[in-house]
Parts: sequence; structure tokens; C-alpha cells
Amino acid sequence: MIRSSLAGSMAVLRVTLVQKNPANPPTEDLRKRLAQEKTDFILLSGPGGDSNSALDWLHRLSDSSPAIVMGGLFRSPDGTTGCPVLLDGALIDTIPEIMEATEPVLILKGQRFATLPGKSALSEDNFKNLEEQKIRLVFCPVLAAADDPVQSPDHFQKMARDNMMVIAKCAGCGRWDGKELAGQSFIAAPSGISWRVSEQEYQREIIKTLAVQPPAE
Repeated sequence: MIRSSLAGSMAVLRVTLVQKNPANPPTEDLRKRLAQEKTDFILLSGPGGDSNSALDWLHRLSDSSPAIVMGGLFRSPDGTTGCPVLLDGALIDTIPEIMEATEPVLILKGQRFATLPGKSALSEDNFKNLEEQKIRLVFCPVLAAADDPVQSPDHFQKMARDNMMVIAKCAGCGRWDGKELAGQSFIAAPSGISWRVSEQEYQREIIKTLAVQPPAE
């Protein structure tokens, strides 16, 4: 299924990664800082706090920023996990964390992209399906320990190379759901890892805005 607002071509885009400790509720200071970023996309690892207040915060952030906001791994009151996508203060969709082949394609503000949250990013079929739809930009929020397969840079490098796409992975830090997280955030391109968090920063909350240029369709 394709959720569409306006189709267009992709060029150099600015992506803001928000590597966050989900044990810490999102603050008004963080919202104001992100609202000032000159960026096309904001990708959080996970908003933190309880589900209702976190979603309210994401709506306020989206309302104050022109960027497309992806809230990261978010646990709904019914216990399901997914990534909310917001634009202009409105919730466009919540992409579920599932391993089955999906078609989480979105077309917003003239940009075609997809979100594969959490373990959805482990499925090579998911990336292949996106490549067949000529998706060249994929966002992957992750809340996982350092040794979890979904943290593997080799996996994402292979997916980026084999499917000719740029993959932005934003991983949470701190403790969540009884496990020690590792903030192994990075950008994978067909040529390799173009940026990554250093090992010394795995447990730090980080905001990083980067320029990316997905391959031509």
C-alpha cells in the first residue's frame, strides 16, 4: 500500500537522527531544538515516556516543524509496536514492526521513502520489495542490545548495496524493556557506511543532521 501526498524526484536531502534514551520522556526543550533544525526528515529511535504523552509530544513537534517526523519505535496502549509518521501535526500512519513482507511506502512532500522499524529491518524480502518499487531512501528506528542482529552494520551495508538505497538507522541508548540498548546509529549507502556514531557515543543521547543523496531511480 502506498500512502501519498505529492510525488516528486529525490535530490540531496537533510536527515536528522535523534538517538534517544527511551527511559527519558521527551522534553519541551528537545521539541524546540528539533523544530529549529533545517531538515527534511526527523527520525527518532523512540520518543520515550508513556504512549499517550509521547504521541502528544510528537504531534506538537510535527506541528512546529516542516519536516516529516518519524517517531521511532513506539508501543501503543494495545501492546503493538510500530513507528508513527507525522506531517504538519497530523498522524499519517503507524508502520508496524513485523517480519512479514510489507510495502510501507510513503510519498510525502514530494519524497518517496519507507520506514522499516525494529525487526522489520531484518527481512531481506522487505528491502527487496522496496527496491522493486524503486524506493531509494529507507528509515530504520531500532531499540536493541549491541549483539542483536538488527544492529549489524554488515547487514545494512549489504541491503544498501544490493538494493541501491540509502538507509538511515537510528538506535536508542540506555535501558528499555529490561535490556541494555546500544545507540549504534549510522547511515548506510551503496558505497558503504557514510557516517556512524562512535563506540564512545553508544550510550549518549545525540542529535545529528546529515546530508544524504539517494541514488537515482
